[in-house]
Amino acid sequence: MRRLALALALALAALPARAADLPPEVDHMLWCSSAFYWLSADAQDAGQSDEADRYDKWSTSLAERAAAGLKGLGYSDEQVGELADTYDNEVVTELTGTTRRYDPAGCAAFISDP
Repeated sequence: MRRLALALALALAALPARAADLPPEVDHMLWCSSAFYWLSADAQDAGQSDEADRYDKWSTSLAERAAAGLKGLGYSDEQVGELADTYDNEVVTELTGTTRRYDPAGCAAFISDP
């Protein structure tokens, strides 16, 4: 029984953190990185390559900054990747729905060259 409890605890510890478990700034940066990722794809589909490139640049920059913050908190590369994937999936649902955790317009605050 103890082995099962230990195995369960280790499995849960390996799961990526949720937004509530992260520092607010890292959560917001991850959310914005994913939002810019999807906005880049939309712009590319619409034939707006300059806008797509700009959104992609912002997405990459925020993803790198958030990853550095997560690694400083002890997250592995694999955990950072899983967390980014989770955000991408959640944010695309939010962007196509009516409820969003953050306003995409507020993401400009993280960008040095808006």
